[in-house]
Amino acid sequence: MLAEEQIEQFRTFGFLVLPGALDGVTLGALIEEVDAAIAAAGPRDAETGGITGHYIPAGDRQASAELVQRFRPLAEQLLGREAFPVAAHEILFFAEAWWHVDVGPDVPALKVAVYLETLDARNGALRVIPATHLIPQGELGALHRMNPHEVPCYVIESKPGDVIVFHTHLWHAALNGRDRRQWSVEYFAFPANERERSELGRLVPEWREEPEWGPVHARDLDRLRDAGLL
Repeated sequence: MLAEEQIEQFRTFGFLVLPGALDGVTLGALIEEVDAAIAAAGPRDAETGGITGHYIPAGDRQASAELVQRFRPLAEQLLGREAFPVAAHEILFFAEAWWHVDVGPDVPALKVAVYLETLDARNGALRVIPATHLIPQGELGALHRMNPHEVPCYVIESKPGDVIVFHTHLWHAALNGRDRRQWSVEYFAFPANERERSELGRLVPEWREEPEWGPVHARDLDRLRDAGLL
């Protein structure tokens, strides 16, 4: 369980760091699993656009599945209500990621990420602009036109085993990037009203076309289907 101060930090600034949250055994199993997935992904895709990398759906692989289950209560505590996991992936990023948010629709959601290298400002550490999850995205569109290296921000230095949690509407980037491995999963709050149902519904076409970017568990799919969202 998180302390009240940690919950307040997340809700105020949009992110939370849990140093050394993964023990050596858990971390070792995750690294082995991610490395095997990356090796099986084959050669790099030379396509441009987006944040280049291998994005491998984690499926029901054991290390990932255990972490998805483990972090669900944490996500529910931070979001303040029931949540379901979405888009668990094992990733190798190839280069920089400029300023962006992870989810467009206005739904309460967060991402849990574990980087498997030691990262700082020189080699691709996650950077965030604190509290931007509280500002309408349209008001920060100028970030796309700025030199990404000159935007004032907070750099989250991390080591393998650290866990980073951030709101999916928090503006973030990874600059001076090099090859770096990440495991991540998102958690969405179950919609509490018609507006949230409508906003979540904007993601449904993508989830239908690419199920690996949708809900992880069949029981959550069933619940969303019963609610008329799928």
